[in-house]
Amino acid sequence: MKKEYLIGLIILIVAAIAIFSLETNSKKTSTYSSMQMVSPTSVAGIIDQTQTAGKYKIELHIGPQEQMSTKADVASKHITTGEEMISGEMSTQGAMLPTSTNASGMSMFQGANPSPTSAAMQTNGNEAMNNPTVKHLEVHVYYAKAGTVVKDATIAIAVVNTKTNVKTTLPIAVMQGIGQSISDLHYGNNISLENGQAYLVNVTVNGQKTVFNITI
Repeated sequence: MKKEYLIGLIILIVAAIAIFSLETNSKKTSTYSSMQMVSPTSVAGIIDQTQTAGKYKIELHIGPQEQMSTKADVASKHITTGEEMISGEMSTQGAMLPTSTNASGMSMFQGANPSPTSAAMQTNGNEAMNNPTVKHLEVHVYYAKAGTVVKDATIAIAVVNTKTNVKTTLPIAVMQGIGQSISDLHYGNNISLENGQAYLVNVTVNGQKTVFNITI
């Protein structure tokens, strides 16, 4: 009887340990799954949206400001992070874009120098890196059917503050992440966007227009 009692007790202990182990692993898996499901759009100031316009699939990405460097600077200064510009220039600052209009259509240059030099734009752009309102707005364009990158698109981007109705035309730079392949090619620039504010981002790709509704 004692032998049978001991065997039964051992079986119960082993079963209890097995059940405890299964519950612990289940909780870990559940926690990991929940973490994986967090969308980048849930983070303040981060925007990821996709729309189709004509034959193009257009992806809008807005995130923290990026350092944008010329190909020559990347090579000579051994820069390893940020964006490499294929064409265009980094805007002077997000708050210093040259072509903004208010509701009445009046042009308002947002900066002290209406004709900044390339060097000045680079310097002011670097200073903007310390400005928390400055974001990096980029548009990736693909052929909707083939899924391939559109490398030579004519792009226009205008951002409208829905509260003030001020429209800012974004200077277009063509770029890709330093060290990235051509598949990362995109169009855009740094721009000042207020956290918590709603905007309309009007994008035109080779004459095809679409509008993104966003809140930073």
